[in-house]
Amino acid sequence: MSIVFLISLSLKIQSFVLYNLCVRKQDEHVYSDWKRGNMLRIAICCGEGFASGFLAKRMNKESAEEELDDDVSFIFIPFIQLYDRQDEVDIAMLMPHVETAAKDDPREYRIPLYVIPYKFAAETDPDVYFEDAEDILKLADGKGGLITFPDEPMHELVSRNQSHRSLAESKE
Repeated sequence: MSIVFLISLSLKIQSFVLYNLCVRKQDEHVYSDWKRGNMLRIAICCGEGFASGFLAKRMNKESAEEELDDDVSFIFIPFIQLYDRQDEVDIAMLMPHVETAAKDDPREYRIPLYVIPYKFAAETDPDVYFEDAEDILKLADGKGGLITFPDEPMHELVSRNQSHRSLAESKE
Protein backbone atom coordinates (compact mmCIF):
# COMPACT_ATOMS: atom_id res chain seq x y z
CA MET A 1 0.00 0.00 0.00
CA SER A 2 1.12 3.50 -0.65
CA ILE A 3 1.81 6.00 2.09
CA VAL A 4 -0.75 8.40 0.59
CA PHE A 5 -3.46 5.76 0.85
CA LEU A 6 -2.57 5.00 4.48
CA ILE A 7 -2.57 8.68 5.45
CA SER A 8 -5.89 9.19 3.69
CA LEU A 9 -7.39 6.18 5.44
CA SER A 10 -6.07 7.34 8.81
CA LEU A 11 -7.60 10.81 8.34
CA LYS A 12 -10.96 9.31 7.37
CA ILE A 13 -10.99 7.09 10.44
CA GLN A 14 -10.02 9.99 12.73
CA SER A 15 -12.73 12.17 11.21
CA PHE A 16 -15.34 9.44 11.62
CA VAL A 17 -14.39 8.79 15.25
CA LEU A 18 -14.37 12.49 16.21
CA TYR A 19 -17.67 13.11 14.46
CA ASN A 20 -19.32 10.14 16.17
CA LEU A 21 -18.06 11.25 19.57
CA CYS A 22 -19.60 14.71 19.08
CA VAL A 23 -22.92 13.38 17.79
CA ARG A 24 -23.12 10.68 20.49
CA LYS A 25 -22.80 13.41 23.16
CA GLN A 26 -25.68 15.25 21.48
CA ASP A 27 -27.76 12.04 21.34
CA GLU A 28 -27.25 11.45 25.08
CA HIS A 29 -28.55 14.96 25.81
CA VAL A 30 -31.57 14.46 23.57
CA TYR A 31 -32.29 11.05 25.10
CA SER A 32 -32.24 12.51 28.63
CA ASP A 33 -34.68 15.25 27.53
CA TRP A 34 -37.01 12.63 26.07
CA LYS A 35 -36.98 10.63 29.29
CA ARG A 36 -38.55 13.68 30.93
CA GLY A 37 -41.35 13.50 28.31
CA ASN A 38 -40.62 16.84 26.69
CA MET A 39 -40.42 16.18 22.98
CA LEU A 40 -41.09 14.16 19.83
CA ARG A 41 -37.98 12.12 19.04
CA ILE A 42 -37.20 11.74 15.35
CA ALA A 43 -34.40 9.49 14.10
CA ILE A 44 -32.79 10.58 10.84
CA CYS A 45 -31.30 7.47 9.23
CA CYS A 46 -28.95 6.77 6.37
CA GLY A 47 -26.57 3.98 5.55
CA GLU A 48 -23.69 4.65 7.92
CA GLY A 49 -24.63 7.91 9.58
CA PHE A 50 -22.73 10.56 7.64
CA ALA A 51 -25.60 12.26 5.76
CA SER A 52 -28.08 11.66 8.57
CA GLY A 53 -25.63 12.93 11.16
CA PHE A 54 -25.15 16.22 9.39
CA LEU A 55 -28.89 16.58 8.73
CA ALA A 56 -29.81 15.80 12.36
CA LYS A 57 -27.24 18.31 13.60
CA ARG A 58 -28.59 21.00 11.24
CA MET A 59 -32.20 20.23 12.24
CA ASN A 60 -31.38 20.50 15.95
CA LYS A 61 -29.55 23.79 15.42
CA GLU A 62 -32.41 25.24 13.38
CA SER A 63 -34.96 23.87 15.87
CA ALA A 64 -33.25 25.85 18.61
CA GLU A 65 -33.26 28.98 16.43
CA GLU A 66 -37.00 28.50 15.75
CA GLU A 67 -37.69 27.74 19.43
CA LEU A 68 -38.88 24.21 18.62
CA ASP A 69 -36.19 22.46 20.66
CA ASP A 70 -38.65 21.77 23.52
CA ASP A 71 -41.02 20.08 21.05
CA VAL A 72 -38.79 18.03 18.75
CA SER A 73 -35.35 16.47 18.67
CA PHE A 74 -33.47 14.88 15.82
CA ILE A 75 -31.12 11.98 16.45
CA PHE A 76 -28.98 10.39 13.80
CA ILE A 77 -29.02 6.61 13.80
CA PRO A 78 -27.39 4.60 11.01
CA PHE A 79 -30.04 2.34 9.48
CA ILE A 80 -28.04 -0.76 10.36
CA GLN A 81 -28.46 0.17 14.06
CA LEU A 82 -32.09 1.33 13.92
CA TYR A 83 -33.77 -1.95 14.80
CA ASP A 84 -31.74 -2.28 18.01
CA ARG A 85 -32.15 1.40 18.92
CA GLN A 86 -35.78 1.97 17.92
CA ASP A 87 -36.89 2.44 21.54
CA GLU A 88 -34.86 5.65 21.65
CA VAL A 89 -37.20 7.40 19.18
CA ASP A 90 -40.85 7.79 18.23
CA ILE A 91 -40.38 7.68 14.45
CA ALA A 92 -37.56 7.13 11.96
CA MET A 93 -37.24 9.30 8.88
CA LEU A 94 -35.05 7.52 6.35
CA MET A 95 -32.83 9.18 3.78
CA PRO A 96 -34.04 8.14 0.29
CA HIS A 97 -31.04 5.93 -0.51
CA VAL A 98 -31.94 3.63 2.42
CA GLU A 99 -35.44 2.78 1.16
CA THR A 100 -34.41 -0.49 -0.50
CA ALA A 101 -32.65 -1.69 2.66
CA ALA A 102 -35.78 -0.86 4.68
CA LYS A 103 -38.04 -2.72 2.25
CA ASP A 104 -35.71 -5.73 2.26
CA ASP A 105 -35.40 -5.83 6.06
CA PRO A 106 -37.56 -8.76 7.26
CA ARG A 107 -37.69 -7.57 10.88
CA GLU A 108 -40.86 -6.02 12.27
CA TYR A 109 -40.32 -2.50 13.54
CA ARG A 110 -42.39 -1.10 16.40
CA ILE A 111 -42.01 2.47 15.17
CA PRO A 112 -43.12 4.05 11.88
CA LEU A 113 -40.48 4.39 9.17
CA TYR A 114 -40.94 7.21 6.67
CA VAL A 115 -38.76 7.70 3.57
CA ILE A 116 -37.89 11.37 3.20
CA PRO A 117 -38.55 12.66 -0.34
CA TYR A 118 -35.37 13.72 -2.21
CA LYS A 119 -36.23 17.43 -2.49
CA PHE A 120 -37.53 17.49 1.05
CA ALA A 121 -34.27 16.15 2.54
CA ALA A 122 -32.07 18.96 1.31
CA GLU A 123 -34.24 22.05 1.51
CA THR A 124 -36.62 21.67 4.43
CA ASP A 125 -36.93 23.37 7.82
CA PRO A 126 -37.36 21.46 11.10
CA ASP A 127 -41.00 22.48 11.51
CA VAL A 128 -41.81 20.63 8.28
CA TYR A 129 -40.16 17.45 9.57
CA PHE A 130 -41.99 17.93 12.86
CA GLU A 131 -45.43 18.29 11.23
CA ASP A 132 -44.86 15.35 8.88
CA ALA A 133 -43.65 13.20 11.78
CA GLU A 134 -46.78 14.05 13.78
CA ASP A 135 -49.01 13.20 10.80
CA ILE A 136 -47.17 9.95 10.00
CA LEU A 137 -47.55 8.90 13.64
CA LYS A 138 -51.30 9.53 13.38
CA LEU A 139 -51.48 7.55 10.13
CA ALA A 140 -49.49 4.69 11.66
CA ASP A 141 -51.95 4.48 14.55
CA GLY A 142 -49.53 2.54 16.74
CA LYS A 143 -48.18 0.31 13.96
CA GLY A 144 -44.56 0.12 12.90
CA GLY A 145 -42.86 -0.35 9.56
CA LEU A 146 -42.84 1.70 6.37
CA ILE A 147 -45.61 4.30 6.23
CA THR A 148 -46.39 6.75 3.42
CA PHE A 149 -48.97 9.45 2.99
CA PRO A 150 -51.80 7.90 0.91
CA ASP A 151 -51.36 10.41 -1.93
CA GLU A 152 -47.55 10.02 -1.94
CA PRO A 153 -46.86 6.31 -2.45
CA MET A 154 -43.53 6.98 -4.23
CA HIS A 155 -41.19 9.45 -2.54
CA GLU A 156 -39.30 9.95 -5.82
CA LEU A 157 -42.31 11.81 -7.25
CA VAL A 158 -42.82 14.12 -4.28
CA SER A 159 -41.81 17.69 -5.11
CA ARG A 160 -43.11 19.55 -2.07
CA ASN A 161 -40.82 21.39 0.33
CA GLN A 162 -43.52 22.10 2.90
CA SER A 163 -45.31 19.76 5.23
CA HIS A 164 -47.94 17.43 3.85
CA ARG A 165 -50.43 19.09 6.20
CA SER A 166 -49.61 22.61 4.97
CA LEU A 167 -49.89 21.50 1.35
CA ALA A 168 -53.31 19.95 2.00
CA GLU A 169 -54.51 23.08 3.81
CA SER A 170 -53.33 25.34 0.96
CA LYS A 171 -55.38 23.26 -1.53
CA GLU A 172 -58.58 23.72 0.47
